[in-house]
Amino acid sequence: MSQGSGAPRCYCQREAVVATSWKDGNVGRRMMGIVKKKCWIDPPLCERAKQIIPGLLKKVNELREKIRNMETIAEKLNEMTRVLESLNNRLEEEIQALKDENGKLICQNMNMKMKMEENRKFIFSFSCNFKLLVKVSALNSPLEKFTD
Repeated sequence: MSQGSGAPRCYCQREAVVATSWKDGNVGRRMMGIVKKKCWIDPPLCERAKQIIPGLLKKVNELREKIRNMETIAEKLNEMTRVLESLNNRLEEEIQALKDENGKLICQNMNMKMKMEENRKFIFSFSCNFKLLVKVSALNSPLEKFTD
C-alpha cells in the first residue's frame, strides 16, 4: 500500500478505501478495498484478541443502545418538563386571578357589613322615634278628649 498525499492507494496503485473489519475472525483488522478486490493492511490478530474484541464490541454496541434509550427518555422528560412548566404557569395565573377576585369579594363583604351597620342604626333610630311618637300620641290622646 502506498501512502503519499491524497487518498490511499493499493499496491496496484489504484485509489482504495480503508475500512476496519468487525466480523468474527478479523475483528479490528484494517483492510483496503478496490473494486472487487480486498487487500489486508494489518496482519491477522492473535487468538486472544480474536476472543476478547467481539465481546468488547458487543458491550460497546449495548452501551450505545443504552445511550440512545437514555437520550430518548431525556427528550421525553424534557417535553414533560415543558408541559408541566406550562401548566404551572397557567395555574399561577389562575391563582392570581382567584386572589384578585377574593380581594374584590372581601371589599364587597366589608361594604355590605358597613351598609348593614348603617341599616341597623337607621332601624334603631326609627324604632326609637316610633316609640317616642307612640308616647307623644298617647299623651296627646287624653288632651284631645278634653278639647273636644
